[in-house]
Amino acid sequence: MYEELTRLALGPGTEATLAKIQPLASEFAQPLEELYHRWGEDPAVAWRWSFDMHLRLVGLRFSDDTWYIAQVQGRPVSAMVLCRSRFCPQLGSIHRAYTAEPYRRRGLASKLLELAISEFEATGGQALLVSTEKYDTPSSFYAKHQFSSINTSKRGSSQVLWRITSGDDPRDFLKQLLAPSTAVMLRSSDRADLPQLLALFNAPDKRIVKHYGLQILGDASVTAEDLFPAFEQQEGDMAVLMGLTAANGALAGWGSVMPHVYPWPNPFYQQHQLLVDCYLADGHIDQAKALLQEMLNHIPDAHPASQLIGHVPLDRPELAAAYEHIGFERVGTLPQAYVEPRGAVTDIGMYLRAR
Repeated sequence: MYEELTRLALGPGTEATLAKIQPLASEFAQPLEELYHRWGEDPAVAWRWSFDMHLRLVGLRFSDDTWYIAQVQGRPVSAMVLCRSRFCPQLGSIHRAYTAEPYRRRGLASKLLELAISEFEATGGQALLVSTEKYDTPSSFYAKHQFSSINTSKRGSSQVLWRITSGDDPRDFLKQLLAPSTAVMLRSSDRADLPQLLALFNAPDKRIVKHYGLQILGDASVTAEDLFPAFEQQEGDMAVLMGLTAANGALAGWGSVMPHVYPWPNPFYQQHQLLVDCYLADGHIDQAKALLQEMLNHIPDAHPASQLIGHVPLDRPELAAAYEHIGFERVGTLPQAYVEPRGAVTDIGMYLRAR
């Protein structure tokens, strides 16, 4: 679906048409891919974004995504996508904001973002997230639109910024979003859950996110690029992704059963292993047993793996007990594996279970 929103004069004889696109709109996949390939980024990252864009445009994800684009002479010169899950429409995330070099500093990106924010909030949106580089121009750009950071990490070059419709502190929004709830549901998770996963993994927390399958092992901000490998493994029937959905539709927990994304140092041996990772917000840790069991129930029978491995933070004894409850045995400990940002030391238990 294509809808023209407004027009913007760029100079004598030059005008940009600002519009929005929603699935099904596969005819825009190639023009947008051509725009984004001018980004000059790592080809692997560019491919992942292009593939994700294609899946969304052809409507293969349970989401309400909207692209906001500016066109000159029928070709996109600036664009961004607002991702929004139908399970949790009050939460959204902005991605892929980019303007071609000849059209920068003419107000295109700012106008597109204003349109995206206006329509998002007019349809019940409460919180928008965006991941961007620290200390870079995009950070100041988003700050002008009332985006702010709540947990700048000490590691990595990216950060996640928040805009709350009510103007409240994002921490208060997250406290309500991830609050304990007796009404929970376990369901398969995919790319449509991207905004919820960014909110879950980037919420301020005493713990560092530890996801061994994706090598998310420190306090750096978790971005969309970090999560794409898990989606790709799932789409190739090599992984199980499961979400713990609270009564408000938000993901309060997320787990995966997947191969090593970067199999080192022994790729031949590791192809017979699956890593079992489980991450839950505070107040939902008691659901760990159910989440882990549901993931194991969905491993394809034809999967060649013969061994399941879990790396479990021992500062959360309830999580370790959940692994043991479903048949994992602790075979070792990585002492003082991480020093938390606040100085606390975390040991990691190594758990094994035969398939």
